[in-house]
Amino acid sequence: MFKELLRHTRHSLDPLFNPSAIAVIGASTTPGKVGYQVMKNLISGGFSGVVYPVNPNHRAVLGVRSFPGLHEIPEPIELALVCTAAQRVQGIFQECISQKVPVVIILTAGFGELGEQGKALEASLKSLARASSTRLLGPNCLGVINPLGNLNATFAQGSALPGRLALVSQSGALCTSILDWSLKTGIGFSRLVSLGAMVDVDFADLIDYLGDDGPTKSILLYIESVGDARRFMSAARQVARTKPIIVVKAGRSPVGARAAISHTGALTGSDDVCDAAFRRAGVLRVNELSDLFAMAEVLASQPLPQGNKLLTTEVESKQVFRSYGIPAVETQIARNEEEAIALARKMGFPVVLKVHSIEITHKAAIGGVRLNLLAEQGVRIAFQELENLIREVAPGAQFEGISVQPMITGKGFEAILGCAVDEQFGPIILFGSGGSFVEILRDRAVGLPPMNRTVARRLIESTKLYSALVRPQTGFEANLEQLEEIIVRFSTLVINHPEIKEIDVNPLWIGRDRILALDGRIALYPPVQDRPPLAISPYPRQYESDWALKDGTPVHLRPIRPEDEPLEVDLFTTLSEQTIYMRFFGMIRQLTHEQLVRFCNIDYGREIALVAVARQGESQRIIGVARLVMEPDWQTAEYAVVVGDPWQHQGLGRHFMELMIRYGKERGIREIHGDVLAANDPMLRLCEKN
Repeated sequence: MFKELLRHTRHSLDPLFNPSAIAVIGASTTPGKVGYQVMKNLISGGFSGVVYPVNPNHRAVLGVRSFPGLHEIPEPIELALVCTAAQRVQGIFQECISQKVPVVIILTAGFGELGEQGKALEASLKSLARASSTRLLGPNCLGVINPLGNLNATFAQGSALPGRLALVSQSGALCTSILDWSLKTGIGFSRLVSLGAMVDVDFADLIDYLGDDGPTKSILLYIESVGDARRFMSAARQVARTKPIIVVKAGRSPVGARAAISHTGALTGSDDVCDAAFRRAGVLRVNELSDLFAMAEVLASQPLPQGNKLLTTEVESKQVFRSYGIPAVETQIARNEEEAIALARKMGFPVVLKVHSIEITHKAAIGGVRLNLLAEQGVRIAFQELENLIREVAPGAQFEGISVQPMITGKGFEAILGCAVDEQFGPIILFGSGGSFVEILRDRAVGLPPMNRTVARRLIESTKLYSALVRPQTGFEANLEQLEEIIVRFSTLVINHPEIKEIDVNPLWIGRDRILALDGRIALYPPVQDRPPLAISPYPRQYESDWALKDGTPVHLRPIRPEDEPLEVDLFTTLSEQTIYMRFFGMIRQLTHEQLVRFCNIDYGREIALVAVARQGESQRIIGVARLVMEPDWQTAEYAVVVGDPWQHQGLGRHFMELMIRYGKERGIREIHGDVLAANDPMLRLCEKN
């Protein structure tokens, strides 16, 4: 509510729900046609604004004067509804843009759902929308209903009762069914939107808008595909903190079998990834439409709960793991029996021998592993057997040797840590029970990078393996912090290398006093193929820099991190009552844990918070924070800054503002605004100079 009161600019989607003047392009006098039903719904629904039919073949439609073209309408149009044939839509949309219509709804079908020609039309509409300030809903959608404003801009046969639930659906047919069902059950809506093909306006846009929409208490989504995954996750994570978001995702059935290089690829279906993404965003998923409404009503009344060369070998993979601080067992290649025996002597018996070949990814599945070799003769025999096996399994491949590694003994658990790529949400992280029976046990949890220690712990806790690790009699609980750190480092590895398609660390051996990657493989994309982007923006390390206050005190500026919560508390203790009043527009005695979580655990795709860190002896402290938060239109942003009293008048506030202006330009922000009390002379002077 506070943000809604402070919003200076009108949201780009306001005319979608509260237009003052509507043009119906393709309005018809023929019952049964879309243009007829749209006009009928607008007129009979009690819409208080003005409706202009546009059709050169009629003087009037349903008793309302018709105009031959959009440009002949005597007042600015805020919402245009297009009901014409598909081949005319592009020209009409261009006319809407030239007439500066803020929002256009294309109800017409006949686009991507009909094949390549329709997809080309969609692509043209997308290009036009991106190059203009006109927002486009559709094409091939049912339209929009705002029961609270008596607006029924659809061709549905009925309207909706007023209520506090907002529904956003890709399927127009589903919207119609839900309308029928809701009228029978007496369930009302604040907003109802059919997205259609999502050429421009998508789920992220509507989630953003509805998050600040006062009448909307819960948001219901029917999703076939999320659209831009990063923007969806950014919007959902932001809004789900204050309003329940409940989703039914089409396509619950398992994905069909596919050839996968890694166990992770075989274990992760698109539905698993959606579940993980929704959990990470704080979105609740239900299975049935009836559950959608029941869950929303309950939550609204309750407080929110708190190719060959594209595959690296095992040896190469372990080198990569070690470079990211992921411990891996020593592994070396023997080209012949004598080299294998020499390596075994050096490492110490018992040892393990494995096939070493780019052609063979699942070694245990073909019998390509020999364990617990206690003497030289056993190593010699194992080498011969594995060399023959490689020649049988991959007869055309060049023999590259056999890998040798020490046998890890003692009590431990075998886990798997992996990465695969989902077409919608990009890279995903998998953790669970590993070893030879990984695909039989199917004990795994899926999450999205980037990961911090908290997210990593939640991933671990979602598996059955976790129960075994925390049993007091096993003594493995002390290793959980190390396991968290390994998962975080693994996440960093994935983020830093977009050429990675799949990774398996299997088994990841968890012992009483150490954790080791015993085997691993990495599959890469071909050089010409790009990986889908991360759904959640990673830590923006590029905004780290060093600077100095006027008195020479060195400071390090960097984006805020979740673990900065204690340092934020320390900063607050340095603020005088006047500084607190000027920054927060009122007196605050202390920051709550909930406030600190929101300050420190941010979505870097939506906002940036830079902290200035000064060293005091062996410790560090935050001496100031600047924050830039993007508005839902992604064109404007709100700026806020606070500097601890001991470090004021040292140039830090000005430097913060310069950095944020530079950041805003990089992100395409056209306007930066902020609220400043009239008595805050230093901030007003700073704004005037910048």
